[in-house]
Amino acid sequence: MLEINPIGRIHSAFPEKFGVPKQPGLAPGLKAIIELQGEWAHESCLKGIEDCSHIWVIFHFHLSEPFKGATVRPPILGGDKRMGVFSTRSPHRPNPIGLSLVKIEKLLVKPGAAQIHVSGHDFVDGTPVIDVDRGGKITWHGIGQLVGYPIVRLAKPTELVGFVRE
Repeated sequence: MLEINPIGRIHSAFPEKFGVPKQPGLAPGLKAIIELQGEWAHESCLKGIEDCSHIWVIFHFHLSEPFKGATVRPPILGGDKRMGVFSTRSPHRPNPIGLSLVKIEKLLVKPGAAQIHVSGHDFVDGTPVIDVDRGGKITWHGIGQLVGYPIVRLAKPTELVGFVRE
């Protein structure tokens, strides 16, 4: 049996799913706070994350209705066209788990409390956080769509091709 417990919650300006950007990065100035909870609200859990500019946030789509069928109607397509669930960012999924890349703005850590302030998010207030990951250096979006994210802060500016070759 699989058991997943949240490590924290997200605080954002969106009390409901309506109005939330459809994917991270669409509103780069949009701020949220990831508040780690329990045993995860400790500075040792965040050690080394200050070297990252961005993190992957794995979260639970807690407001989604139970999943039915193999297709969904993405609002971005007007809600009229059906697409396979695995080809969309729909929150209506067999396992309602989301993945978003967000920019770290600052870290706040004190005894018994740890927060990651982020921007460019697509989160509803109260969203349970399953995990946080520093991710990789490059994300593959299909043929001809190699995208470089500044996941790790580099000592000196570099261009993407040179960085990948290193």
